[in-house]
Amino acid sequence: MLNGNVFVTSRGRYCPDHPKMTYLSAEAARLSLPNSTYGLDVLVRIGYQRDYRKMTGAQIHASLPAHIRVSEQHSSNLYREYEALLACAERLDVNELKDAL
Repeated sequence: MLNGNVFVTSRGRYCPDHPKMTYLSAEAARLSLPNSTYGLDVLVRIGYQRDYRKMTGAQIHASLPAHIRVSEQHSSNLYREYEALLACAERLDVNELKDAL
């Protein structure tokens, strides 16, 4: 995680009985968003620094550990992913999820 790089890959599998469904690794899904090359820990770090520490994009980029290789522009894109993740979380109805269990 933030103390080093982790290479994660997930190859979807198809069920012959349900050919339109793809089954993915739940473990891999916990580490990053679909189609994202950075983990949720990196998104949260960037979002926290921007929202709570009021850092600029340049300051956030400069403060990232050396093993997180990302351009300043891409760190801005990652912040937008963080904002989208927050928006989804705010609309999440926890009681509805509990009822579904």
